[in-house]
Amino acid sequence: MKKKGIINSDLMCEIARLGHFQTFMIADMGFPIPKGVKVIDLALVRGVPSVRQVLNAVLEETVVQEIILMDKVTEANPDLERDVKKLLTAQDLNYISLDEFRERVLACNFVIRTAEDAPCSNILLVSASGVQSRVDMYNIEP
Repeated sequence: MKKKGIINSDLMCEIARLGHFQTFMIADMGFPIPKGVKVIDLALVRGVPSVRQVLNAVLEETVVQEIILMDKVTEANPDLERDVKKLLTAQDLNYISLDEFRERVLACNFVIRTAEDAPCSNILLVSASGVQSRVDMYNIEP
């Protein structure tokens, strides 16, 4: 039995498989996940779990060097943008269009589906190297 952290075995397995520069996504409940992309569905009821809850849990388990948000997040969900900027200070933060987001999800190793119902609550994450200097550089204490 795992002592702490993520206990969802599918999610832990996928996180453990990540290599440098590989991507995964935390998606809200309505994001159209394309067929063929691995989905780990954590949605229980509307709002549970939230994108923030999943992001915090994932960041305790993996090293992330880049975060990508939808360019409309500033207008549609400024609270999420603020929270991401506050939490992820060492990581590169980039913005792309919804169309680019839909294209990028096709290359994701996996998508974590949450029950978040706020607009533009989708986050692409790019994994960093497991080299200790990178782990130290990108370490997050949620």
